[in-house]
Amino acid sequence: MKNIEELYTKGNSHTGETIYYLDKELVQPYKGIVIDEDQKNINWEFEVVDGKQNGIEKVYYSNGNLEQISEYKSNLQFGVSKEYDDLAE
Repeated sequence: MKNIEELYTKGNSHTGETIYYLDKELVQPYKGIVIDEDQKNINWEFEVVDGKQNGIEKVYYSNGNLEQISEYKSNLQFGVSKEYDDLAE
């Protein structure tokens, strides 16, 4: 598992062309879970295979409750995305 700030990227996230790398020379593509977190919670997490977003992405509310779950293949959203209400009181 790596924080997004620990990885290097090449490409454009808006076009689905972002590749995630372990090294600043952009030679070794990352494989594993990528997270973004603040001081208390994980904001989102997703799976990466061969540098591309592949698998499940989870987005969380600031209280830690699940907000959205989506599936990706080769950096593009694939299939159904589910959104959840924040039921925290």
